[in-house]
Amino acid sequence: MIQHILFPTDGSDASFQALNYLRSKAKQYQATVTVLHTYDFAMEHVLSRYGTETSVIHTFEEHLSEAGENLLGELKQTLENDGISVKNTFNLKGDAGQQIIQISEQEGCDLILMGTRGLGTIKSMLLGSTSHFVVNHSHKIPVFLIPVK
Repeated sequence: MIQHILFPTDGSDASFQALNYLRSKAKQYQATVTVLHTYDFAMEHVLSRYGTETSVIHTFEEHLSEAGENLLGELKQTLENDGISVKNTFNLKGDAGQQIIQISEQEGCDLILMGTRGLGTIKSMLLGSTSHFVVNHSHKIPVFLIPVK
């Protein structure tokens, strides 16, 4: 039985479309929810090579972190207003796929429910996708993917 759902989100249309499924499943199973937002400033190493001041990079990272905290706060409030219990929220810097696997196991989740952009098999293999990574590395926890309509 599903008792604890991890909902990774990046604030995209895909994740907001998945929110409706999250509400439905959380209510159906009376499950608690953990919400995860990750951010990774991949251009940091490039900018530092070109003499970009570290204060600019730090300011940009702070902005990404703050935006994540705001998103998590809004989602937590929305879910709680719907009568869904939010166990934890996480706003972490790093690779999204790896963070999803780590937090899902650390928090003892029974299900990972997330949106996907639906890049297609070849495109996701070439470009890589978070959902593709999670499906292939979540050996203990089922993954429920919601494609963008």
